[in-house]
Amino acid sequence: MRKKPKISNLDTWFLSEKIIENNFIERGFLTLNPLAEAGVVDLVLYKNKKFVKLQVKTAIFSKKENRFSVSLYGSGRRQYKKNDFDYYVFYLYEVDTIYIVPLKILLNKVHAHFYPTRNTRVGSGTLEKYKNAYSQLDKWNYL
Repeated sequence: MRKKPKISNLDTWFLSEKIIENNFIERGFLTLNPLAEAGVVDLVLYKNKKFVKLQVKTAIFSKKENRFSVSLYGSGRRQYKKNDFDYYVFYLYEVDTIYIVPLKILLNKVHAHFYPTRNTRVGSGTLEKYKNAYSQLDKWNYL
């Protein structure tokens, strides 16, 4: 695993968001950034005359638990609602991995956990099938 840079949490979030944005640009998406900070939508994708709204999160690695975790709350510990956005996009900096998970899969959940460094499936609620799952955006019934 690569080392995370020694920068503030806010700067880490900003770096992660830019890495994610670049990945989508490389795949032919136009990316749009909302002007309001701390909103529920962090990034909007546009392709083939269709839009998709994303909430970007940076997962934290726990050596003790050998997994990445992230809170699914918004600012002010607000839980997201079903129409706030379309997908979570989680970035795991240390392993340079992106998970693209539909909001409906994690609705009313508090945390998400990722196990990209393990060889075996962990638990029935694994999110590993969403690892680098850019192809599901091709199937998305955009706005």
